[in-house]
Amino acid sequence: MDLSEAREILEAITRSRHEDLVRSFEKCAVRYAQRQVRWVHAEPSTRLATIEGLKTDHDAFQHAGLVLGMEMKRSGEGNQLHQLIFSDRSELRDLACLIHCLIGMRTRTLLRGIVSPPLVTSTTCELHGDTLLEGEAKILYGFMPELPDEYIEAEERAFPLASRFTPGGCVSHEDQYRQVRYCPSCRMTEEAWRRGHPNIRFEGIT
Repeated sequence: MDLSEAREILEAITRSRHEDLVRSFEKCAVRYAQRQVRWVHAEPSTRLATIEGLKTDHDAFQHAGLVLGMEMKRSGEGNQLHQLIFSDRSELRDLACLIHCLIGMRTRTLLRGIVSPPLVTSTTCELHGDTLLEGEAKILYGFMPELPDEYIEAEERAFPLASRFTPGGCVSHEDQYRQVRYCPSCRMTEEAWRRGHPNIRFEGIT
């Protein structure tokens, strides 16, 4: 399994009409990939205790792929995933990690206002028509937080250029804010959305 093969599979999955099953499969892939990374970085003395969780996430990923693959096959959307899901464990491990990688690359578009505001090159907000302003975004060091689905969907639809946060890399520095371009209406909408959803929490963003 290499990146081009995984990309081909992910593109086929993304075109599927079974959106809920696709989302479940992608989440299981990310969870399994993250579990593998945690296992690699764990102290040797604690790895044995994490094996069961690794197996659980593998089985969940395989099951999600089996269900999605069967439905795609029935719908005439191809049987590549259905065949692959019965591959050996190492193939599935690789697939989960590569899908995680590709989804991470995809967020450059989906989360352009949060994850990578420095990439904004336009001068106006396509959604609101506002002229973009220069302002501060809080730098988030370390791993970017996993944003709730509700927030991601609202961000893409209602405040794509709020540009509240920006990644700072793995090594922390004294700087806490960075200059970015943002849309005033997007920021106001984002603030209103968060006030209206007090129960939506995500670690690492305040």
